[in-house]
Amino acid sequence: MPQNYLCPEGVLHLPDNARAQTINIITLASGQNVNINRDYPASGVDFEGYIQGQIKILEEKCRKYNFIDLHKLEAGKGFTKAAALAFSFMPSDSVTCWQYIVLAEVKSGCIMLFTAISPNKTAMDSSSINVNSLVESFIPH
Repeated sequence: MPQNYLCPEGVLHLPDNARAQTINIITLASGQNVNINRDYPASGVDFEGYIQGQIKILEEKCRKYNFIDLHKLEAGKGFTKAAALAFSFMPSDSVTCWQYIVLAEVKSGCIMLFTAISPNKTAMDSSSINVNSLVESFIPH
């Protein structure tokens, strides 16, 4: 069955069996970017299993990965489950990035990720407030 895909510029008509894999980049007045993307866990993987799998990937792929925090969030009106993950990593010898991600389950098998990268922990803590506000503002349609 054909799907209509709404984007800010208009509507696309997707063919049968197509799935939109979009990434949205929101730039806040402060200059902070928040990336929003979607992911679809493998069959049989629940929300908690998905998070643990993502952490394992981060541990393997991010240079000098440093776990900071993982905690559940109030799911709110648009999600069935939500959690926040904070960590740092070093993409190069002299650069440390601090990343905050809210993983939010829209429905079983569909997860939205809201991500902000900051230059230090203080900035990450501040940006987490903005990310959480975006998550809380989500209204499904």
